[in-house]
Amino acid sequence: MNDGLLKQLLHYVIRDEARHVTFGVNYLEDYLKTLSKSEIDDRLNLRLKPVW
Repeated sequence: MNDGLLKQLLHYVIRDEARHVTFGVNYLEDYLKTLSKSEIDDRLNLRLKPVW
């Protein structure tokens, strides 16, 4: 594979992954607005617990 092709392929992969991240952030922003304070606190506590 030549470097030009690899560079172009990586450009498309990175751009596609950026779209996935944007979708996830937008989804979470909307979803978090539907949660009560208690539900948000529960999720924060779960996130802060170490995973072993």
